[in-house]
Amino acid sequence: MKRKIISLLLCALMLTAIAFGCAKKPTQKESFFDLAASLSELTEGNFTATLSMKLPADTTQGLAFLGGMSNAELNISGSFSQKNEQFTSEILVSPQGEPPLKITDFLYDKSGLYLNLRTIFDLLGTVQGGGLGLDYSSLFPSDYLGITLEDIQEFSGMPGINAPALDKDSLPKNNQLNDRLSGMFRESLKAESFTAEGGLYTLTLKSADLVEMVRGLAADIEANTDIYADALLEIESNNPGYLNSIGLQAGSRDELIALIKTEVAELSSNIASAFEDFPDFTALISLGSGKSGKSFDVRMRLTAPEEELDIKTDIVLTGVSIEKVTPPTDFVKLSDLLSLFMI
Repeated sequence: MKRKIISLLLCALMLTAIAFGCAKKPTQKESFFDLAASLSELTEGNFTATLSMKLPADTTQGLAFLGGMSNAELNISGSFSQKNEQFTSEILVSPQGEPPLKITDFLYDKSGLYLNLRTIFDLLGTVQGGGLGLDYSSLFPSDYLGITLEDIQEFSGMPGINAPALDKDSLPKNNQLNDRLSGMFRESLKAESFTAEGGLYTLTLKSADLVEMVRGLAADIEANTDIYADALLEIESNNPGYLNSIGLQAGSRDELIALIKTEVAELSSNIASAFEDFPDFTALISLGSGKSGKSFDVRMRLTAPEEELDIKTDIVLTGVSIEKVTPPTDFVKLSDLLSLFMI
């Protein structure tokens, strides 16, 4: 059951990527993608979002320590700036009938992730009632946990990401592949999957649509393996070790092409069985212009009645100039936090 829920959440992420990444030309379908194109050009601004989740009973049992908050609504706000290479956010939880409680706030920029650890600690104490019996200040010297890119590399085994080297202009083959994939996804979506109401253009996708998308992608990779291999090699040349980190150890371009063909052939032969236990779901992705000049409304919903799953999110994004935020210089190191819990 939990594997099914995780699969659904991954699908939600994939479908979101389709909504924002397939953008280019109006019908209801074209209007949807016109909005997606405009949204993808928003490089700086503020956002507010609400997220509510109804989860299966066997899933929420594992969240009993959160009391009545396992099905609570999340309120998220923040800013994003491509120019400053930063993303900030504050996350509040609103238990039913209770005032909102702060979970955390964080800053992500090119130096790392800085997360308010004290507010998480305080929230867990509030939920448990009477606190955790621990004094935060005696455990940690700062409110914030700092996770550097080096920490992520060491903990995950993934290679360090050279952000300037992965700039869009330095990856022409990947740009071409992204355009190819966007076109494929767009063409795979039927006109009847799109509706319009109240200024919102909505794409409706079902689990069967996802199966067909995977079939189409596998067929394209089999027929054009060299295009995919060259895009991967382009990333590898900028970030040595990338291919090994994703399990594609290859000594040459020909070896990489052969390896990809083998993996995709196996996927193609097992697509039906791979989705056999996949729960039936319906995903709704709605896009619309916001109330102000450069703003957008985004609504998404993922439902799977047989799994008692219902996830909804409403997002408003507004393009405005964002001031750069200075990261904290005094923070708890990830190694110190892990050593406290002997991880």
